[in-house]
Amino acid sequence: MADTYCGKTCGQCIKKQNDECVGCVTEKEDGRSLRCEVASCCKNSHHNSCYKCGSRETCVTYHREKTPYAGFLAKWIGILFLLSVASIISSLFTLNLFDAKIVKIGSIIEVVFKIAYVSILVVLAKANYSYKLAAIIGIVMQGLNITAILKGEGTTLGIILSIIALAIGLVGEYNELDAHASILYEINDGLASKWRTLWNITICTYLALIVGFISLFVIPSLGAYLVIAGAVGLIAIGILKIVYLRKTSKSFKAISGR
Repeated sequence: MADTYCGKTCGQCIKKQNDECVGCVTEKEDGRSLRCEVASCCKNSHHNSCYKCGSRETCVTYHREKTPYAGFLAKWIGILFLLSVASIISSLFTLNLFDAKIVKIGSIIEVVFKIAYVSILVVLAKANYSYKLAAIIGIVMQGLNITAILKGEGTTLGIILSIIALAIGLVGEYNELDAHASILYEINDGLASKWRTLWNITICTYLALIVGFISLFVIPSLGAYLVIAGAVGLIAIGILKIVYLRKTSKSFKAISGR
């Protein structure tokens, strides 16, 4: 346990770095650490750590102090939520219910939203490095998807590119979902657990799609079935991500007080 009330090390504390605190627990000579709401609360409550307090898990003061990027995360994850909604809507135009030209335009628009999405992940790397890894992989994946669309998604080359994109995308999804779960640690453990469960659903869905695309070359009927099942799975994952992103944004918004 760190020699601090909140549990983080002094090296992680902005107040310590700005010389507004001399080390909250070990402070003897002056009251600079009283500028920290957590330190002040613990001293007034005669606790030597927030972990001795029964109200820590629901304490906004504790979480606000331990998570200085709360407002930042609330804002940018909120933008991810909006982009996810836009991507789901644009994906509807890729269905075979529409003219081939509309389907292709819808696919391109969907990719544009996804590129915007991974761009936000780069911004979020400030809070967790796994977001940056997810973004890099996402950019590569969308590049492959664009090439597949231009070459023809039903052609042999298009299918091969889609398989490669899915395999790469699976790694990117892991990094993103892991990052979402990690930043929620001790803030909303229940929601963090849901993000990790979503990974299990994601890997099953992606594997179904990969096997389905490969099967198209061998057993077309089986391949088509698996691709359809995988597509339905992606829609379900997309909806769950929208719900979880909204809840994650709200969790950090509550902490930041915005």
